[in-house]
This record gives sequence, structure tokens and C-alpha cells, in this order.
Amino acid sequence: MVEIDAVVHPQAVVVGYEEDDPRLHTMRSMVEGTLVLTESDDLTGHRELDWDLWVQRGPGVGDSSQFLGSQASPPEHMHALTFGVERFSMIARQGGGCSLRYGSTNHGRTMRVADNLPSEVARLVRHELVPALQDRASRPFLVVPGRGTYNARDEPVRLREDLEDLMVPFLFDADGNVIAGAFRKYSRLERHQSVVWMLPHDSPHPELWLAAAMREWHELTPDRLPFAVSWSSRSAWQTPEEADAVTRLALLERRREEWEADYVRERKALEAHAQSARARADAGLRRLITSKGEDLVDGVTEAITDLGFTAIDEDARRSSEGRARAHDLTLEDPDHQGEVILVEVKGDAKGGGGSITQAQRHQLRYAVEHAGDSPARCWLILNHFAEQDPDERPEVLQGADVDIALFAEDGGLLIDSRTLFALAIRVRTGAMTASEARAVMWAARGRLSPSFDASATHRGETP
Repeated sequence: MVEIDAVVHPQAVVVGYEEDDPRLHTMRSMVEGTLVLTESDDLTGHRELDWDLWVQRGPGVGDSSQFLGSQASPPEHMHALTFGVERFSMIARQGGGCSLRYGSTNHGRTMRVADNLPSEVARLVRHELVPALQDRASRPFLVVPGRGTYNARDEPVRLREDLEDLMVPFLFDADGNVIAGAFRKYSRLERHQSVVWMLPHDSPHPELWLAAAMREWHELTPDRLPFAVSWSSRSAWQTPEEADAVTRLALLERRREEWEADYVRERKALEAHAQSARARADAGLRRLITSKGEDLVDGVTEAITDLGFTAIDEDARRSSEGRARAHDLTLEDPDHQGEVILVEVKGDAKGGGGSITQAQRHQLRYAVEHAGDSPARCWLILNHFAEQDPDERPEVLQGADVDIALFAEDGGLLIDSRTLFALAIRVRTGAMTASEARAVMWAARGRLSPSFDASATHRGETP
């Protein structure tokens, strides 16, 4: 039997695109024939089995993340590609069929691209769909409408057991809900095996999605899609200009993939380094800001050692000699050899009241133990309000200017641990030398200025 005027496949029905839309023109070039319908049209007057593909754009996708109620209703044998269509009926599920719709949104900005997608689909999801959704206030996700009772609730589409073998998710939202994906369509006839790709955005290049979909659908229904894309896309039928453009695009895509792979590797390495650096800071210099007790003393020792002081753990030394505890550290400045510096370190969840008196007692004890000789300097390093954000803490011992002035007369210096932290950072970054930092501290009296200007005078300070 000879067939006369046989339909050449694939044939596509396109819904929601204006005749002057260049996207429509591009999609037409990819198939053998097209039928353009409006939202209110159907296939009345046409033989349904002559048509293979259904491409539909929702009416509200160009306006916002909200949809205007459009529904795709292609015959069950047709593959479908939808952009911003709110509802699709006759989705296959175990034991029957169901509808899917974009019934809710997620305000979380986190999204996750599904694993093991075809490379072409993965690129479209990452480089077109994700950026389009990032620009929205919220991300729409698919739900299975509730059924059975009046107040039945919609169920988000996740990796549901009744859909798991019948869908390929493309993109998930912050809570694991499916934003976009490929779903097997329900059919009462086993010979009809068709798929719908549901996407929530208005693609600027629907032809790229259609080409990717046709490549996948060709494997499923080679009789209806005898080749994955139009014959005009084959190299044998391309002009030199087309072939050159295609080659350059392929090279660009490979370069992009290589760059992205390098970016991922470098980002992981930098993230690991940043995490390690943060851990070292927490266990090191940042103890000046966060700690109390022995941890704070260790943090102070690290900082002043960076500044070039020689430090002796006075508590440990006296304990080994069977003597009572005294000040925390004894320092010597290499620029002032033989000049003893007593250091008392205090961490306090409150303001550190009474700490000056304690430092003064250490000065007196030293004089008693050394036949009346006084130390050259006595420094009180205070981490006050240690549990608060350091940027929100008041000036160290605010309101105690008289006590600080008396302390200064005997060589006393009050040092906010935040200021010592900043001074150590300046030395580590090379903004000043260790010798310059020690000179600032040696010259200061009263309250150490955060400006590190040894010539500056402050309330309660003695130049």
C-alpha cells in the first residue's frame, strides 16, 4: 500500500507565542511543521495523531513569579515542553494519574541542581533557569493537588515514592521541593510513551530547551522524532558560516566548563583554607577578644611574643618554686633590657571593676620581694564584656579616669585586649614593625590609645 501525503515527523503545536516572536521562528526551523494556537484554541479540526510535540508558554510568566491559571492540555501521546504553565494534567503516578501545578512558593534563595542530568540540560538549568529564579522574591515549586476531601492539602513534589520512577527532577528549592523536571505522562494505551518538561520561567531561548528535550525524546519515541533536531542542524547541511558559529560555540562552552571546574576546585580549596584559618584564629590571637582565664593569658602571650617581648609565665614559675601566685606574666623589652614589666591579665563578662586595685597590689608585692625596687612598668590587659560583640563594647573601664590616672603615676598602663589585638594585627601585616609597637606601649601611660600614637595624651594618661 502506498501512502499519499504522509506526515513527515516531527510536527509541533506551539501555544502562547505571537507570530512575530523571533523565538517562534527559531523553534519552527527545528521541526518539519508547526501549528500555532492561542490559549483558547485546541486541536479541533486537526488529526491529533499527526502532531508529536507541544510547546506552551504561560500567559503570566513574563510578569512576575505568579501565574495566571494557564493549563496545558495536549493529547496523551504528545511530548510537552511548558514554560510558566501553572497546571498540567495526566501525569503518571503509580496506580494511575494525577495533576501537577505550581501551587506555592519558597522564599529561601538556596537552590540545588539535580545530579546526573544530561550535560546540555544541566547547563540550561545552571545558566538560565537558576539566574531567572534568583531575580524573584520567591521560588515556585510543584505540588500534587489534594484530593478526596474538601479540605485536602496540596503535597509538594519531592522524591515521592509514587513518582520517583516516573520523573527526573532538574532543580530543587531550599527545602527539597521540585521546581522543575521531566515527568512521564499518564496514558491508557501502552504504546503511548510521552514526557512533559515543566519549567516555571519564560525562557529567552526556548529553542535550546526544545533541542535538549528532542534529543531525550528521540530515544523514547524514535518513530515520532526520527532525529533529535532538525536536519538543518546537521553539519552536512550547514553553511560555512553556520558551521563556524557552531564550532566556536562548542569551544566557548568547553572553555566555560573548564573555567567552572577550575572555579569549583579553587573555591573548595579557599573555603577549606578559610575554615582552617578561622580555626587557628579562634585558637590563637582571637582569644584576646573571646576568652577569659588561662586561654586569655595564652592569647596575650601569643600577641606580645609577636611584638618581640620576652615573656615569663609568672604563675607557673612561682608554682614550681612553691610560692603563692602573683601577676600573670613578667616581660622584658629587648630595647629596654633589665627593665621589668609586670603584666596582669583579666577577662570579665562585665566591666572589669576592681582590676586596677589588683594590679596595684602586684606592684606592692614586687617592691616587697625586691627590697623596695619597683617594676619599670605595670600593665593591666583587660578583656572586658568578653561575651559581647567587640564593636559594641564601651571604652575599657569607662568612667574610672581618676583611678587610671593614679595607676599611671606608678608606671601603670591599661590595655584593652581589643587594642592589643589590633596592634598585633598591624605588626603581622607589616603596617608597623615590632620595635615600633613596643615603643608605643613603652611610652604610654594610663589608657593605651587605639590610635597607637605614643605622643598622644588621654584622660588619665601621663606622657
